Amino acid sequence: MIRKITDKIVLVLAFLFIGWISFIPQPLQDKYANLVVIILVLCLAVLFFFRRAKFKDDFFSGQDKFFWLYLALLGINVWFSEDVRSSLAFYRHFVFSCLAIYFIFKNEIKLLKPERIFYCLVICAGLVSILAIWEIVSGSNFLYPSFVPNPYYQCFIGRRAMSTQLHPIVLGCYLVTILPMAYYFFRAATSWLKRIFSAFFLLLIFAGLVLTFSRCSWFILFCVISLGLILKRKARYIVLIWLLFLGLMFIAGQPRFRGSAFGRLRFEMVRWHLNYGNRPLQYITTKNILKKHPFVGVGLTLYRVMYDEYAVRPLPWELRVPESIYLMHLAESGIIGFLGFGLVLLHLFKGFWQKVKESSEEKNFWLAIFLSFVALLLNFGWFDGFGWKSPLYLFWVFAGVMAGVNQTGAKG
Repeated sequence: MIRKITDKIVLVLAFLFIGWISFIPQPLQDKYANLVVIILVLCLAVLFFFRRAKFKDDFFSGQDKFFWLYLALLGINVWFSEDVRSSLAFYRHFVFSCLAIYFIFKNEIKLLKPERIFYCLVICAGLVSILAIWEIVSGSNFLYPSFVPNPYYQCFIGRRAMSTQLHPIVLGCYLVTILPMAYYFFRAATSWLKRIFSAFFLLLIFAGLVLTFSRCSWFILFCVISLGLILKRKARYIVLIWLLFLGLMFIAGQPRFRGSAFGRLRFEMVRWHLNYGNRPLQYITTKNILKKHPFVGVGLTLYRVMYDEYAVRPLPWELRVPESIYLMHLAESGIIGFLGFGLVLLHLFKGFWQKVKESSEEKNFWLAIFLSFVALLLNFGWFDGFGWKSPLYLFWVFAGVMAGVNQTGAKG
């Protein structure tokens, strides 16, 4: 009886957490971050109490060894940080949130069921996209600044969709990550009613993604489509996909689009951003940090604080980021922390790749999860995803689900 009640509580909390990731803007997530982590840790503690007989399988299985190694290596980084107190505060929150999210979604995978989790994400993404569409059509967003402060509001309102994610690039990351799952549910629909419902949400998410006018999200969408075609052995269509992308860049370069958000996609804007924007400066700054702190980095959360000491030229506080989680990891946690993160990813991919290669009726579902995770990781190459709560939490949801599937093979 108690176990059944616990299962229902876990189900409710897990899906409320997905709603939290989807609908709550970053300032509110920051404000209530400690409360959310406490609730998640208490939930994990209750689950541990009921499953203590399977402690070794649940917390120290082959799926988890690199996860624990990664957290341990980050702990070493804290010890050698330039500012131990600041790094320790971040590390404490990071560890507890990652532990709780990862192990709840991994250990309770048979209860939560991957299909349920991702169907919930697709529905949430569709609702988020409705707000994104309305934002562009009406030129306003009721969330900002009336209820939630948004420093980017005046810059993007009416031009690029932000919806609940505060910034277009974060919204683009969220939507392009979920889009492969939305496409899977559309293709897998077994009745006309389900197909119409799935098609509606697929189109909503696609429209929301387009309206972010995020260059990296658009580019990643084409990359993920290409990878999907390769894995489905339809590589002959890839040329058409990239001709379409080049065509969009050409159209964006026409005089009538120069001052619009769509005009950001034109060749010269992309070239300028890659060669003369802030990104090249951050590469040099990261290289300078690694020269002095190759193994342990400058310390967690200290990239911005120590920026002036290693930078080519000063930048405003909000621009002092390497625009890549991988560069951020290298700079703040050094080769050791970056290696730990890389091992976690490699282990997840290695186990899940076997699912993708299986010739079974579930293959398309595993492929959709795989492509969604690839989309998320590609996004992390373009902005500091762990500096934003939604991408960070979404990453650990995926990691937990993939580890749970690798261990149990559960689907739905």
